[in-house]
Amino acid sequence: MRKVRPGDVIDDFQSQLADLDSYFQRVVGVLTGTHNEKSDVSTLAEQTMVTLATALEGFLSDLFLAYLNSNSTKFQESYENSVRQSIQSKYGIWHADRLTYSTVRHIKLSDLQLLIDPTGWNVTFKEAQMLKTRAAEWLIQVHRNRVNSLSIDDDRVIDTVKVIRDFIAHRSRGAKDRMNTGLEAIDQGPPNQNLGRGDNEIQHVGPFLKAVFGTR
Repeated sequence: MRKVRPGDVIDDFQSQLADLDSYFQRVVGVLTGTHNEKSDVSTLAEQTMVTLATALEGFLSDLFLAYLNSNSTKFQESYENSVRQSIQSKYGIWHADRLTYSTVRHIKLSDLQLLIDPTGWNVTFKEAQMLKTRAAEWLIQVHRNRVNSLSIDDDRVIDTVKVIRDFIAHRSRGAKDRMNTGLEAIDQGPPNQNLGRGDNEIQHVGPFLKAVFGTR
């Protein structure tokens, strides 16, 4: 993780998106007029979406770590409660009441990463709602409010990016169904207008991803 402050993590992600957009436009320009332009741009659109989805996952993980690096009191409180409940469930309340849990004022980023996942993976969220659930468990109010400020339209974008990425990666019938469900739900008008699939299911995602608004 290159940045530890939330604002820097956000700036870094925005820079990644701008660079990715510039890359896509440059390569499209190179491919324009070539023999395999249509199929190559479709492939490029799929590859760009996978890169975008990977960047989004990394951003959300880095942002949570930055929030926790800033203040981990709620995070430690959540784990203290879990430990107490576990002891009470297994040994009884008498033992749980005698547990001493010492909080740490500032946990190093490297230690936080191990506490969240000892195997060293990113903090991942299956869907946007899990993002908010985890924020409620781990983050202090000011940071939790930022996560909760995501609208339902924002949630749909996050979830749809993930299911498109999953279909590109797996190509299974189930992944295609989930992608089409997401693309059916995402467009409820502004601000997500033109991001959905309309009435027809998407069979080949590359041509859909490269489509220009108003031409589908």
